[in-house]
Amino acid sequence: MKLSDVVAAFLAENSIKHVFAISGGASLHLIHSIAETPGTSFVCPQHEQAGAMAADAYARVTGGIGCAVATSGPGATNLVTGICSSYYDSVPVLYLTG
Repeated sequence: MKLSDVVAAFLAENSIKHVFAISGGASLHLIHSIAETPGTSFVCPQHEQAGAMAADAYARVTGGIGCAVATSGPGATNLVTGICSSYYDSVPVLYLTG
């Protein structure tokens, strides 16, 4: 079992059904594990910022936890606007990178 499988199982156990994920070299194992885990799926937005905003909106609409995944480096920094939005409004979103 890979660590990414453990993370994907954790997401499923916490009722995170949809993950907004941008693929990149550092995030491919996690995205593959999410796709293989029953009860979870991933949505591919066009940009990391869009994924962060989508996860924030998902949490606001459903009342659950949103989740966004980006690759390391510039992919992670592209999440910052969405992270700030969630932080300042106390919206429960999990942001994973690398």
